[in-house]
Amino acid sequence: MEVASLLLFILSVLVTIADAQKNTDPQQSSPPPPPARPPIKVFILAGQSNMVGMGSVDHLRQLIDDQNHNEIIASKANNVINGSSLFGSQSAVPGTNEYRSALWDEKRQTFRVRHDVLIKYLDASGPLTVDHHPSSYAGGPGKFGPEVMFGTTVGDIFSPCTNKTNKKDKKCKKKKGKNKKNKNKKNKNKSPTKEPPSVYLIKAAWGGRSLWWDFRPPSSGTPGYQERYTTATTPTKAAKSHKVKKPRAAPEEDCGWTYRDMIEEIKQGLQELDKILLTQENQNKKKQQDDKSLLPAQQGYEIAGFVWFQGWNDVIWWPAVKEYAFNLANLIRDVRRDIVEYTNHSHYAQLPFVVGELGMHGLQVDNTTYAGQRVLALRRNAEAVTLLPEFCNSTKYVHTAQYVVQEGTQYDGIYHYWGRAEPYFHIGQALGKGALDLLHVRTEGEAQG
Repeated sequence: MEVASLLLFILSVLVTIADAQKNTDPQQSSPPPPPARPPIKVFILAGQSNMVGMGSVDHLRQLIDDQNHNEIIASKANNVINGSSLFGSQSAVPGTNEYRSALWDEKRQTFRVRHDVLIKYLDASGPLTVDHHPSSYAGGPGKFGPEVMFGTTVGDIFSPCTNKTNKKDKKCKKKKGKNKKNKNKKNKNKSPTKEPPSVYLIKAAWGGRSLWWDFRPPSSGTPGYQERYTTATTPTKAAKSHKVKKPRAAPEEDCGWTYRDMIEEIKQGLQELDKILLTQENQNKKKQQDDKSLLPAQQGYEIAGFVWFQGWNDVIWWPAVKEYAFNLANLIRDVRRDIVEYTNHSHYAQLPFVVGELGMHGLQVDNTTYAGQRVLALRRNAEAVTLLPEFCNSTKYVHTAQYVVQEGTQYDGIYHYWGRAEPYFHIGQALGKGALDLLHVRTEGEAQG
Protein backbone atom coordinates (compact mmCIF):
# COMPACT_ATOMS: atom_id res chain seq x y z
CA MET A 1 0.00 0.00 0.00
CA GLU A 2 2.83 2.39 0.85
CA VAL A 3 4.38 1.77 -2.57
CA ALA A 4 1.06 2.43 -4.32
CA SER A 5 0.52 5.63 -2.36
CA LEU A 6 4.02 6.80 -3.24
CA LEU A 7 3.44 6.18 -6.94
CA LEU A 8 0.16 8.09 -6.88
CA PHE A 9 1.88 11.02 -5.16
CA ILE A 10 4.69 11.10 -7.75
CA LEU A 11 2.16 10.92 -10.59
CA SER A 12 0.13 13.82 -9.20
CA VAL A 13 3.31 15.92 -8.84
CA LEU A 14 4.27 15.26 -12.46
CA VAL A 15 0.80 16.21 -13.70
CA THR A 16 0.95 19.45 -11.67
CA ILE A 17 4.35 20.34 -13.13
CA ALA A 18 3.16 19.62 -16.68
CA ASP A 19 0.09 21.82 -16.21
CA ALA A 20 2.24 24.63 -14.83
CA GLN A 21 4.59 24.46 -17.83
CA LYS A 22 1.65 24.47 -20.20
CA ASN A 23 0.15 27.57 -18.61
CA THR A 24 3.46 29.45 -18.58
CA ASP A 25 4.30 28.64 -22.22
CA PRO A 26 2.74 31.41 -24.32
CA GLN A 27 2.97 29.30 -27.48
CA GLN A 28 0.81 26.57 -25.96
CA SER A 29 -1.59 28.79 -24.05
CA SER A 30 -3.52 29.66 -27.24
CA PRO A 31 -3.87 28.07 -30.68
CA PRO A 32 -1.40 29.33 -33.31
CA PRO A 33 -2.72 32.10 -35.60
CA PRO A 34 -3.82 31.07 -39.09
CA PRO A 35 -1.07 31.33 -41.68
CA ALA A 36 -0.95 34.67 -43.46
CA ARG A 37 -2.10 34.64 -47.06
CA PRO A 38 0.23 35.87 -49.78
CA PRO A 39 -0.33 39.52 -50.74
CA ILE A 40 -3.02 40.22 -53.31
CA LYS A 41 -1.56 41.09 -56.71
CA VAL A 42 -2.85 44.50 -57.79
CA PHE A 43 -2.91 45.42 -61.48
CA ILE A 44 -3.86 48.90 -62.70
CA LEU A 45 -5.66 49.08 -66.07
CA ALA A 46 -5.64 52.57 -67.59
CA GLY A 47 -6.45 54.22 -70.89
CA GLN A 48 -9.41 55.45 -72.89
CA SER A 49 -12.52 53.81 -74.38
CA ASN A 50 -10.91 50.56 -75.53
CA MET A 51 -9.69 49.98 -71.99
CA VAL A 52 -13.14 50.95 -70.74
CA GLY A 53 -14.42 48.13 -72.93
CA MET A 54 -16.77 48.27 -75.90
CA GLY A 55 -16.94 44.59 -76.84
CA SER A 56 -20.41 43.20 -77.52
CA VAL A 57 -21.63 40.70 -74.90
CA ASP A 58 -24.28 39.48 -77.36
CA HIS A 59 -21.53 38.63 -79.83
CA LEU A 60 -19.55 36.90 -77.09
CA ARG A 61 -22.60 34.75 -76.30
CA GLN A 62 -22.82 33.79 -79.96
CA LEU A 63 -19.20 32.66 -79.92
CA ILE A 64 -19.75 30.71 -76.69
CA ASP A 65 -22.87 29.01 -78.04
CA ASP A 66 -21.01 27.81 -81.13
CA GLN A 67 -19.95 24.39 -79.84
CA ASN A 68 -17.84 23.71 -82.92
CA HIS A 69 -16.14 27.08 -82.87
CA ASN A 70 -12.40 27.04 -83.44
CA GLU A 71 -11.21 30.61 -83.60
CA ILE A 72 -8.10 31.01 -85.71
CA ILE A 73 -7.75 34.71 -86.50
CA ALA A 74 -5.01 33.99 -89.03
CA SER A 75 -7.64 32.70 -91.45
CA LYS A 76 -9.37 36.09 -91.38
CA ALA A 77 -6.40 38.44 -91.62
CA ASN A 78 -2.76 38.44 -92.60
CA ASN A 79 -1.37 38.02 -89.08
CA VAL A 80 2.31 37.95 -89.90
CA ILE A 81 4.92 40.57 -89.10
CA ASN A 82 8.33 40.21 -90.72
CA GLY A 83 7.51 36.63 -91.69
CA SER A 84 6.87 35.49 -88.12
CA SER A 85 3.53 34.36 -86.72
CA LEU A 86 2.21 36.54 -83.92
CA PHE A 87 0.23 33.73 -82.34
CA GLY A 88 2.74 31.15 -81.18
CA SER A 89 1.07 29.03 -78.50
CA GLN A 90 -2.05 31.22 -78.52
CA SER A 91 -3.66 29.48 -81.51
CA ALA A 92 -6.85 27.64 -80.70
CA VAL A 93 -6.82 23.86 -80.49
CA PRO A 94 -9.02 22.21 -83.13
CA GLY A 95 -12.35 21.05 -81.73
CA THR A 96 -12.30 23.45 -78.77
CA ASN A 97 -14.19 26.63 -77.97
CA GLU A 98 -11.76 28.89 -76.14
CA TYR A 99 -14.43 31.44 -75.29
CA ARG A 100 -16.64 28.84 -73.62
CA SER A 101 -13.85 27.10 -71.72
CA ALA A 102 -12.49 30.40 -70.38
CA LEU A 103 -15.65 32.28 -69.47
CA TRP A 104 -18.66 29.95 -69.23
CA ASP A 105 -20.04 28.19 -66.15
CA GLU A 106 -21.47 24.95 -67.54
CA LYS A 107 -23.28 24.05 -64.33
CA ARG A 108 -25.20 27.32 -64.08
CA GLN A 109 -25.30 28.06 -67.80
CA THR A 110 -24.09 31.62 -67.37
CA PHE A 111 -20.84 33.57 -67.32
CA ARG A 112 -18.30 32.45 -64.75
CA VAL A 113 -17.85 34.58 -61.65
CA ARG A 114 -14.20 34.84 -60.59
CA HIS A 115 -14.36 35.17 -56.81
CA ASP A 116 -10.56 34.92 -56.78
CA VAL A 117 -10.26 38.05 -58.97
CA LEU A 118 -11.71 41.30 -57.65
CA ILE A 119 -12.17 44.48 -59.67
CA LYS A 120 -12.99 48.11 -59.02
CA TYR A 121 -14.11 50.36 -61.85
CA LEU A 122 -15.37 53.76 -60.72
CA ASP A 123 -18.39 53.02 -58.49
CA ALA A 124 -18.63 49.31 -59.35
CA SER A 125 -16.64 46.66 -57.46
CA GLY A 126 -16.76 42.96 -56.72
CA PRO A 127 -15.79 39.63 -58.27
CA LEU A 128 -14.83 39.68 -61.95
CA THR A 129 -17.46 38.56 -64.44
CA VAL A 130 -18.88 39.48 -67.85
CA ASP A 131 -21.77 41.96 -68.05
CA HIS A 132 -21.91 42.72 -64.32
CA HIS A 133 -25.17 44.20 -62.99
CA PRO A 134 -26.40 46.68 -61.91
CA SER A 135 -23.12 48.58 -62.41
CA SER A 136 -21.02 47.59 -65.40
CA TYR A 137 -17.26 46.95 -65.29
CA ALA A 138 -17.08 48.18 -68.91
CA GLY A 139 -18.71 50.70 -71.22
CA GLY A 140 -22.25 50.00 -70.01
CA PRO A 141 -24.73 47.09 -69.98
CA GLY A 142 -24.04 44.58 -72.73
CA LYS A 143 -20.36 45.57 -73.01
CA PHE A 144 -17.10 44.02 -71.84
CA GLY A 145 -13.45 44.95 -72.13
CA PRO A 146 -9.88 43.67 -71.79
CA GLU A 147 -10.33 43.33 -68.01
CA VAL A 148 -12.24 40.04 -68.47
CA MET A 149 -9.49 37.98 -70.08
CA PHE A 150 -6.71 39.94 -68.38
CA GLY A 151 -8.16 38.96 -65.00
CA THR A 152 -8.79 35.41 -66.18
CA THR A 153 -5.23 35.03 -67.47
CA VAL A 154 -3.45 36.33 -64.37
CA GLY A 155 -6.04 34.77 -62.07
CA ASP A 156 -5.34 31.31 -63.48
CA ILE A 157 -1.71 31.78 -62.45
CA PHE A 158 -2.12 33.31 -59.00
CA SER A 159 -5.19 31.19 -58.12
CA PRO A 160 -4.10 27.89 -59.66
CA CYS A 161 -6.91 25.82 -58.13
CA THR A 162 -9.47 27.94 -59.97
CA ASN A 163 -7.94 26.98 -63.30
CA LYS A 164 -9.79 23.96 -64.67
CA THR A 165 -6.58 22.33 -65.87
CA ASN A 166 -5.12 22.37 -62.34
CA LYS A 167 -8.10 21.07 -60.37
CA LYS A 168 -6.82 17.49 -60.55
CA ASP A 169 -3.67 18.54 -58.73
CA LYS A 170 -3.42 17.00 -55.26
CA LYS A 171 -2.88 20.44 -53.72
CA CYS A 172 -6.26 21.59 -55.05
CA LYS A 173 -8.31 18.64 -53.83
CA LYS A 174 -10.26 19.10 -50.62
CA LYS A 175 -9.41 16.72 -47.84
CA LYS A 176 -12.27 14.36 -47.08
CA GLY A 177 -13.39 14.21 -43.46
CA LYS A 178 -13.42 10.86 -41.69
CA ASN A 179 -16.62 11.63 -39.81
CA LYS A 180 -19.54 9.96 -41.58
CA LYS A 181 -21.89 12.64 -40.26
CA ASN A 182 -20.31 15.12 -42.68
CA LYS A 183 -21.40 13.15 -45.73
CA ASN A 184 -24.92 14.54 -45.68
CA LYS A 185 -23.61 18.09 -45.44
CA LYS A 186 -21.72 17.93 -48.73
CA ASN A 187 -24.81 18.25 -50.88
CA LYS A 188 -26.37 21.06 -48.89
CA ASN A 189 -24.03 23.73 -50.26
CA LYS A 190 -24.24 23.40 -54.02
CA SER A 191 -22.06 26.43 -54.74
CA PRO A 192 -18.55 25.65 -55.98
CA THR A 193 -15.51 26.05 -53.76
CA LYS A 194 -14.46 29.71 -53.82
CA GLU A 195 -10.76 30.33 -53.68
CA PRO A 196 -9.69 33.39 -51.64
CA PRO A 197 -9.05 36.52 -53.75
CA SER A 198 -5.53 36.65 -55.12
CA VAL A 199 -5.85 39.35 -57.82
CA TYR A 200 -7.33 42.85 -57.65
CA LEU A 201 -7.86 45.01 -60.74
CA ILE A 202 -8.14 48.79 -60.46
CA LYS A 203 -9.55 50.17 -63.68
CA ALA A 204 -8.96 53.88 -64.35
CA ALA A 205 -10.18 54.53 -67.89
CA TRP A 206 -12.32 57.13 -69.63
CA GLY A 207 -13.33 57.49 -73.26
CA GLY A 208 -12.26 60.31 -75.55
CA ARG A 209 -9.09 61.32 -73.71
CA SER A 210 -5.69 62.07 -75.27
CA LEU A 211 -2.26 61.57 -73.79
CA TRP A 212 -1.22 64.89 -75.37
CA TRP A 213 -3.67 66.91 -73.24
CA ASP A 214 -6.03 64.99 -70.90
CA PHE A 215 -3.65 62.30 -69.62
CA ARG A 216 -0.63 64.59 -70.04
CA PRO A 217 1.83 63.75 -67.22
CA PRO A 218 3.26 66.55 -65.09
CA SER A 219 6.80 66.06 -66.40
CA SER A 220 5.65 66.94 -69.94
CA GLY A 221 4.70 70.44 -68.89
CA THR A 222 1.94 72.43 -70.57
CA PRO A 223 1.85 72.86 -74.35
CA GLY A 224 2.37 76.41 -75.56
CA TYR A 225 -0.40 78.65 -76.77
CA GLN A 226 0.39 78.11 -80.46
CA GLU A 227 0.49 74.35 -80.04
CA ARG A 228 -2.87 74.30 -78.29
CA TYR A 229 -4.85 76.60 -80.56
CA THR A 230 -3.27 76.47 -84.04
CA THR A 231 -4.75 74.15 -86.64
CA ALA A 232 -2.35 71.33 -87.38
CA THR A 233 -0.71 71.08 -90.78
CA THR A 234 -0.20 67.58 -92.11
CA PRO A 235 2.66 67.06 -94.61
CA THR A 236 1.57 66.04 -98.09
CA LYS A 237 3.36 64.87 -101.18
CA ALA A 238 2.32 68.05 -102.96
CA ALA A 239 3.44 70.11 -99.93
CA LYS A 240 -0.10 71.44 -99.61
CA SER A 241 -1.67 72.40 -96.32
CA HIS A 242 -4.07 69.76 -95.04
CA LYS A 243 -6.28 70.66 -92.09
CA VAL A 244 -7.28 67.95 -89.63
CA LYS A 245 -9.25 67.85 -86.41
CA LYS A 246 -7.55 69.73 -83.57
CA PRO A 247 -7.96 69.36 -79.81
CA ARG A 248 -10.60 71.42 -78.06
CA ALA A 249 -9.32 74.74 -76.76
CA ALA A 250 -9.04 74.59 -72.98
CA PRO A 251 -7.53 76.68 -70.19
CA GLU A 252 -4.00 75.86 -69.19
CA GLU A 253 -4.95 74.61 -65.72
CA ASP A 254 -7.03 71.81 -67.30
CA CYS A 255 -3.95 70.24 -68.87
CA GLY A 256 -3.40 66.77 -67.42
CA TRP A 257 -6.72 66.70 -65.56
CA THR A 258 -7.39 63.04 -66.47
CA TYR A 259 -3.90 62.07 -65.32
CA ARG A 260 -4.73 63.54 -61.94
CA ASP A 261 -8.08 61.73 -61.90
CA MET A 262 -6.30 58.49 -62.74
CA ILE A 263 -3.88 58.84 -59.83
CA GLU A 264 -6.74 59.60 -57.46
CA GLU A 265 -8.66 56.59 -58.75
CA ILE A 266 -5.63 54.39 -58.06
CA LYS A 267 -5.30 55.76 -54.54
CA GLN A 268 -9.00 55.28 -53.87
CA GLY A 269 -8.85 51.74 -55.21
CA LEU A 270 -6.00 50.86 -52.85
CA GLN A 271 -7.77 52.50 -49.92
CA GLU A 272 -10.98 50.56 -50.56
CA LEU A 273 -9.31 47.17 -51.03
CA ASP A 274 -9.80 46.19 -47.39
CA LYS A 275 -13.50 47.01 -47.58
CA ILE A 276 -14.03 45.21 -50.89
CA LEU A 277 -12.04 42.19 -49.74
CA LEU A 278 -13.85 41.94 -46.44
CA THR A 279 -17.25 42.25 -48.10
CA GLN A 280 -16.35 39.54 -50.59
CA GLU A 281 -15.05 37.13 -47.96
CA ASN A 282 -18.10 37.68 -45.76
CA GLN A 283 -20.34 36.86 -48.69
CA ASN A 284 -18.35 33.74 -49.49
CA LYS A 285 -18.15 32.39 -45.95
CA LYS A 286 -21.38 33.92 -44.58
CA LYS A 287 -19.69 35.18 -41.43
CA GLN A 288 -20.08 38.39 -39.49
CA GLN A 289 -17.82 41.35 -40.18
CA ASP A 290 -16.37 41.20 -36.67
CA ASP A 291 -14.83 37.79 -37.35
CA LYS A 292 -11.12 38.57 -36.95
CA SER A 293 -10.12 35.56 -39.03
CA LEU A 294 -11.41 37.41 -42.10
CA LEU A 295 -9.54 40.66 -41.61
CA PRO A 296 -7.55 41.39 -44.81
CA ALA A 297 -4.75 42.93 -42.74
CA GLN A 298 -3.28 39.42 -42.69
CA GLN A 299 -2.96 39.59 -46.48
CA GLY A 300 -1.93 43.02 -47.72
CA TYR A 301 -1.27 43.86 -51.37
CA GLU A 302 1.51 44.18 -53.90
CA ILE A 303 1.14 46.37 -57.00
CA ALA A 304 2.25 43.93 -59.68
CA GLY A 305 1.80 45.94 -62.86
CA PHE A 306 0.37 48.87 -64.80
CA VAL A 307 -1.30 48.38 -68.20
CA TRP A 308 -1.74 51.27 -70.66
CA PHE A 309 -4.14 50.91 -73.63
CA GLN A 310 -4.85 54.22 -75.37
CA GLY A 311 -4.15 56.31 -78.45
CA TRP A 312 -7.19 57.13 -80.60
CA ASN A 313 -7.50 60.74 -79.49
CA ASP A 314 -3.80 61.27 -80.22
CA VAL A 315 -3.65 59.55 -83.61
CA ILE A 316 -6.10 62.07 -85.13
CA TRP A 317 -3.63 64.97 -84.78
CA TRP A 318 -0.05 65.10 -86.05
CA PRO A 319 1.49 67.16 -83.20
CA ALA A 320 0.09 64.65 -80.69
CA VAL A 321 1.48 61.74 -82.73
CA LYS A 322 4.94 63.29 -82.95
CA GLU A 323 4.98 63.97 -79.21
CA TYR A 324 3.55 60.60 -78.18
CA ALA A 325 6.89 59.00 -77.28
CA PHE A 326 7.88 62.00 -75.18
CA ASN A 327 4.58 61.97 -73.29
CA LEU A 328 4.45 58.18 -72.87
CA ALA A 329 7.95 58.08 -71.41
CA ASN A 330 6.99 60.79 -68.95
CA LEU A 331 3.76 58.95 -68.13
CA ILE A 332 5.73 55.87 -67.09
CA ARG A 333 8.14 57.93 -64.98
CA ASP A 334 5.43 59.99 -63.31
CA VAL A 335 3.10 57.08 -62.55
CA ARG A 336 5.98 55.20 -60.92
CA ARG A 337 7.02 58.30 -58.97
CA ASP A 338 3.49 58.96 -57.71
CA ILE A 339 2.98 55.34 -56.65
CA VAL A 340 6.33 55.32 -54.83
CA GLU A 341 5.35 58.52 -53.06
CA TYR A 342 1.92 57.21 -52.08
CA THR A 343 2.99 53.75 -50.91
CA ASN A 344 6.43 54.74 -49.58
CA HIS A 345 7.92 51.68 -51.31
CA SER A 346 10.91 52.54 -53.49
CA HIS A 347 10.82 49.28 -55.49
CA TYR A 348 7.80 50.60 -57.42
CA ALA A 349 10.27 52.85 -59.23
CA GLN A 350 10.59 49.82 -61.54
CA LEU A 351 6.89 48.96 -61.58
CA PRO A 352 6.20 46.64 -64.56
CA PHE A 353 4.51 48.64 -67.32
CA VAL A 354 2.63 47.07 -70.27
CA VAL A 355 1.77 49.19 -73.32
CA GLY A 356 -0.97 47.93 -75.65
CA GLU A 357 -0.71 48.74 -79.35
CA LEU A 358 -3.25 51.03 -81.02
CA GLY A 359 -4.33 48.23 -83.31
CA MET A 360 -7.91 48.81 -84.48
CA HIS A 361 -6.75 49.50 -88.07
CA GLY A 362 -5.34 45.99 -88.32
CA LEU A 363 -2.05 44.93 -89.83
CA GLN A 364 -2.61 46.15 -93.35
CA VAL A 365 -2.46 49.92 -92.90
CA ASP A 366 -2.32 52.11 -96.01
CA ASN A 367 0.77 54.23 -95.53
CA THR A 368 -0.06 56.40 -98.53
CA THR A 369 -2.86 58.15 -96.65
CA TYR A 370 -2.50 60.79 -93.96
CA ALA A 371 -4.49 58.69 -91.50
CA GLY A 372 -2.40 55.60 -92.20
CA GLN A 373 0.84 57.52 -91.74
CA ARG A 374 -0.31 58.80 -88.37
CA VAL A 375 -1.35 55.31 -87.22
CA LEU A 376 1.99 53.75 -88.13
CA ALA A 377 3.94 56.66 -86.65
CA LEU A 378 2.10 56.47 -83.33
CA ARG A 379 2.69 52.70 -83.14
CA ARG A 380 6.41 53.15 -83.79
CA ASN A 381 6.68 55.93 -81.22
CA ALA A 382 4.89 53.92 -78.52
CA GLU A 383 6.97 50.79 -79.08
CA ALA A 384 10.20 52.80 -79.18
CA VAL A 385 9.62 53.97 -75.61
CA THR A 386 9.57 50.39 -74.31
CA LEU A 387 12.94 49.78 -75.99
CA LEU A 388 14.74 52.66 -74.31
CA PRO A 389 17.60 51.53 -72.00
CA GLU A 390 15.73 53.10 -69.10
CA PHE A 391 12.65 50.94 -69.70
CA CYS A 392 13.67 47.88 -71.71
CA ASN A 393 13.79 45.54 -68.69
CA SER A 394 10.60 46.71 -67.02
CA THR A 395 8.18 47.52 -69.86
CA LYS A 396 6.61 45.46 -72.63
CA TYR A 397 4.86 46.42 -75.86
CA VAL A 398 1.96 44.12 -76.74
CA HIS A 399 0.75 43.95 -80.33
CA THR A 400 -3.03 43.99 -80.82
CA ALA A 401 -3.53 44.63 -84.57
CA GLN A 402 -3.51 40.91 -85.35
CA TYR A 403 -6.72 40.41 -83.39
CA VAL A 404 -8.84 42.70 -85.58
CA VAL A 405 -11.56 40.88 -87.55
CA GLN A 406 -12.47 42.93 -90.59
CA GLU A 407 -15.18 40.58 -91.87
CA GLY A 408 -18.54 39.84 -90.31
CA THR A 409 -21.04 41.82 -88.27
CA GLN A 410 -19.93 45.21 -86.93
CA TYR A 411 -21.27 46.15 -83.49
CA ASP A 412 -19.50 49.51 -83.22
CA GLY A 413 -17.09 51.75 -85.10
CA ILE A 414 -13.53 51.00 -86.17
CA TYR A 415 -12.22 53.00 -83.20
CA HIS A 416 -13.69 50.26 -80.94
CA TYR A 417 -12.39 47.31 -82.96
CA TRP A 418 -15.84 47.17 -84.58
CA GLY A 419 -17.26 46.24 -81.17
CA ARG A 420 -16.63 42.55 -81.87
CA ALA A 421 -15.95 40.15 -79.02
CA GLU A 422 -12.88 38.40 -80.47
CA PRO A 423 -10.50 41.40 -80.28
CA TYR A 424 -11.37 42.31 -76.69
CA PHE A 425 -11.09 38.65 -75.64
CA HIS A 426 -7.66 38.15 -77.22
CA ILE A 427 -6.32 41.60 -76.35
CA GLY A 428 -7.12 41.08 -72.67
CA GLN A 429 -5.42 37.70 -72.82
CA ALA A 430 -2.34 39.15 -74.55
CA LEU A 431 -2.04 42.04 -72.09
CA GLY A 432 -2.28 39.53 -69.21
CA LYS A 433 0.48 37.41 -70.68
CA GLY A 434 2.57 40.54 -71.17
CA ALA A 435 2.18 41.42 -67.50
CA LEU A 436 3.13 37.89 -66.49
CA ASP A 437 6.21 38.05 -68.73
CA LEU A 438 7.43 41.13 -66.87
CA LEU A 439 6.90 39.25 -63.59
CA HIS A 440 8.88 36.34 -65.06
CA VAL A 441 5.85 34.08 -64.68
CA ARG A 442 5.17 31.64 -67.50
CA THR A 443 1.77 30.35 -68.46
CA GLU A 444 1.13 26.64 -68.90
CA GLY A 445 1.26 26.77 -72.69
CA GLU A 446 4.53 28.71 -72.70
CA ALA A 447 6.10 26.37 -70.16
CA GLN A 448 5.41 23.42 -72.45
CA GLY A 449 6.69 25.18 -75.54
